[in-house]
Amino acid sequence: MTYKHKLSAVLAIGLAMSLAPAALAAQSSPTLGQATAGIGQKNFCTNFSGLAQKYQTNINTQITNLQNRVSAETQKLQTGWNNADQTLQQNRAKWTQNRQAIYARLNGRATTTAQKQAIATFQNTIETAVTARENAIDTARTA
Repeated sequence: MTYKHKLSAVLAIGLAMSLAPAALAAQSSPTLGQATAGIGQKNFCTNFSGLAQKYQTNINTQITNLQNRVSAETQKLQTGWNNADQTLQQNRAKWTQNRQAIYARLNGRATTTAQKQAIATFQNTIETAVTARENAIDTARTA
């Protein structure tokens, strides 16, 4: 499920939750023949429009609050992803320096051309494997 689908699902659930109290109130409200002591039949239209406005205001407030929470959560996720990307780049640079130091030490110990060729082959093999692994990780993170 993509991020947009998740966001749509969260908004739909939030809207449904905000409409649920109004639906329950409508189902449990007395019929015209069963007026309660506080609400008379004469004032039904006045009370109804006032309640409708109150519910609409509450729904709009809840929708705004939900949108604000979704926006804040989205911002938090984006910040986390950016931090993870920066950390990964810093670690990759550090790992590359460490590998280069190892290659330099190995080359310092090599005395024959066969040893130097073996070290060069080793270095090429390691760098190819590291590049393939980094590309696979980058592809997986993008997906």
